[in-house]
Amino acid sequence: MHNHDKLDRHLIDRIIDRLGLVARPEPTCDGLARLYASWCRRLPFDNVQKRVYLAGEAKGALPGDDPDHFFRDWLEEGTGGTCWAGNGALASLLINLGFAARRALATVHADETSDINHGTVIVEVEGEEYCVDTAMLFSEPLLLDVDRATKVDSPVYGVTASGGGDGRFVIEWRPFYHTRTLEVSIEEGGVSAEEFSRRHELTRLSSRFNSGLTYRILRGEGALGVWEGKKIEVAADGTKSVEELPEEEWIDFLTEEGGISLECAARLPIGSHSGRAE
Repeated sequence: MHNHDKLDRHLIDRIIDRLGLVARPEPTCDGLARLYASWCRRLPFDNVQKRVYLAGEAKGALPGDDPDHFFRDWLEEGTGGTCWAGNGALASLLINLGFAARRALATVHADETSDINHGTVIVEVEGEEYCVDTAMLFSEPLLLDVDRATKVDSPVYGVTASGGGDGRFVIEWRPFYHTRTLEVSIEEGGVSAEEFSRRHELTRLSSRFNSGLTYRILRGEGALGVWEGKKIEVAADGTKSVEELPEEEWIDFLTEEGGISLECAARLPIGSHSGRAE
C-alpha cells in the first residue's frame, strides 16, 4: 500500500460510522454496493474547500489531495471535494478495506476538449470490474464489460457503459443539471497515486470548479444540487425543480440543506466572484 493510501484505523471506523454502515464492508460485490450507495447520499461532490483555498494564500497541496485530510474535512465540516479529491479518497478507503481498487483517468466530453480532465475509480471484485465515481454519483457500481453494454437504471442518476473497442470504456452520463447526455471515456484504467495527484494539481490554474459554487448529492432516490447559480432538486421520477440561488443565499443553502458547517460555509468567498462556474 502506498503511503498516500494509509488511513488510520480509528479514522476508518469514524468514516464507516458516518456512512451509516454497521460494520466495515467485506471486499465483495455486496460490500462495494453498500458502501458506494451510502457515499452518494452522505458525501457531496462540491468545490467549497477548493474555493476557500483559492481565495486565500493557496499554498501547499490542493484541498482533499491527501485522502486523510479529505475525510477529516468531511467529518468535521461536512464538505466533499471535486473529482480528483473525492475519487482519490474513495480509492484510498477501498484499498484500506481490502478491495482491489485503482485510480483511473478519464475525459468528460463537456465541450470540444479531448484532454484528460477527470479522475475516477475502478474496482475488481468477484472476477468483474466496476466503476464507482464520486462526481457522477450513480449510486450503484457500474459493471464494465467489454462484450456488452451495461447500465445503472434510474431517471435521476442512470448511466450506461460500453467497450470502446480498444480496451477502453465509454460511459454515457446525464448530469441532473444538464438536459443532454455527456460522454465520459476512461482513458487509463490504472494510475499511481502520484500521477493522480499530479493531474489534480493541474486544475489549480484552470478548472470549471475554480469559481462559483458547485454542489450535488443524492437524497434518497432523488438528488439535490447547485450548478451555474441555480439550485436544482430532482424527484425520484426525474421531475426537476430549478430556482435561482443568488450568492447571498449560498451560506444558508450549504448549512441548512447541504450539511456543511457554518464555520466552513462562512469562509466561502462571496461578492467578488461570479456565481457561475467556468
